[in-house]
Order: sequence, then structure tokens, then C-alpha cells
Amino acid sequence: MANHVWHNRTYGSIQKSGLERVIDYSGTGAYFAPVRAVILMDEDENLLGDRDSPVFVTGNVTLTDSEVFLTNNPLPITGEVFLTNNPLPITGDVFLTNDPLPITGDVQLVDNFDNVIGIRGSPVFITGHVTDDWSIITLSDLTQPDNDKTFTVPAEQEYQFLSAFVTYAAANAGGDRQLQLDFRDTDDVVVGQYRPGAVHAVNTTGYYMFAPAIADLDALRDSQYLSTPVAPTTFLSAGEDMRFFDNNAVSGSDIMGIKVRVARRRA
Repeated sequence: MANHVWHNRTYGSIQKSGLERVIDYSGTGAYFAPVRAVILMDEDENLLGDRDSPVFVTGNVTLTDSEVFLTNNPLPITGEVFLTNNPLPITGDVFLTNDPLPITGDVQLVDNFDNVIGIRGSPVFITGHVTDDWSIITLSDLTQPDNDKTFTVPAEQEYQFLSAFVTYAAANAGGDRQLQLDFRDTDDVVVGQYRPGAVHAVNTTGYYMFAPAIADLDALRDSQYLSTPVAPTTFLSAGEDMRFFDNNAVSGSDIMGIKVRVARRRA
């Protein structure tokens, strides 16, 4: 959009009909009036709402025959914003402060001449801070006894696996155990698999660490500890899972406690 020179003149008048307010611009050419504030009034022109008592607008709000430019800095936006018209050019700083922020429709970047900046094959690079909503959480299952445990990603979430610490106490029954970690898709198809480098003997307690960039031990350290490296970019979508289990399925009387660290965000 080209720059405009603002003239000291009146562009039109405000008309009212019921609860409607129409700005009727007169004269020739296209004029753009800067908007400093939007006020809601009842049919008697009494002010509705203020900074401390906001008015909630339900239903559809339609902007016709014009473009809306947000030019004040900053412009904090709290609540949900639905961008449904295409395009909606926005200039200035926009602060989106509430979660979630559902956006429907297309959002485009335009230059000063209303030319669209960037397309699917030519991305636009944005400088400054872009904050994602990843958070670190610990998943825990200390149920006893149990030699088979599964952690499933909840609906509308995504996990990145960071590490897992497993304490395994084998009962005095049967033979050797072999601990195994499987990453599975929503059809329980294994998409990643890890096995520590040594078996777990009957009637013993061992400690296992799964994480990226750690040693791949093939013998017990200090008679109890084993570490196994895991790919550093392991992501799981909603419905996919992590399964820790004795692949020899020796005894359901074994005790296995697990702490899993993951990064989580809404998907």
C-alpha cells in the first residue's frame, strides 16, 4: 500500500439506523481514515464497556469494502482471534497473549504496495523472537508388579522423547530378562526399537538409561547399570506410544518403575 498524505478535512458523516452505525464517505477517490479506537454504543448512544469492563461480541463481525490496518504499537490482543477473510494485511506489532489462538483461513504478508510476500515455494524469513509452546514434562509409571508398560501420546498433543530412566527388579523365577524399548505408531507398528547391551539376570535389580548421545554399554557397570543411546530426533504424534517391556516375558511378578522425560506441545 502506498503512503498517503493526511489532509485536514472531513470525509463523511456517521449515520445511525437501529443498532447500526455506517460511516458514509463522500467525495471522490479512495480515502483511508486512521482508526484510533472502536467504541460500542447502544441505540441511545450510551457507551458500552470500558477498559476494565469489556464487551463480549458474539456472532459474525464482517468488514466489507475496505482493508483493516492495525497501526498502533503495541497492539495487545487477548482472547481468540479468527482470521477468516483473505487477505487481512496487518502492519505494526501484534501481541497474541492467550492460548489457544485458533486461526482459520489464510494469513498473508504484503508489502507497501499490497503485493503478497512469499508463497509456498518461497518462504518469508521472519526475524525477532518466535515463541513456540513446547514444555518439558516427566511421565511416570511406578505400578507394581509389572514387566510391560506403555505411554501413549494424548489427543491433540505431540511428544519429543528426551530420556527414560528404568528401575527393574527381577523376581526369583524363570531365566534372564531382556529389556526393550519400542516406539510405535497408531497401528502399534514398531517404528523404532532399542535393546540394552546385556540381559538382566534372575533375582537382581538393574538401572537403565535411554537417551541421545550416551554410551552404548554392553556390560553392566558397577554390576547394576546399563545405558543405551536413542536417536536425538524421536517425535511421536497423538495416539503413538512408547512401550517398555521384557521381551522374554519371563514373569509378571517383576517390578519395573519408569520415569520418562519428553517435550510436549499442542498439535
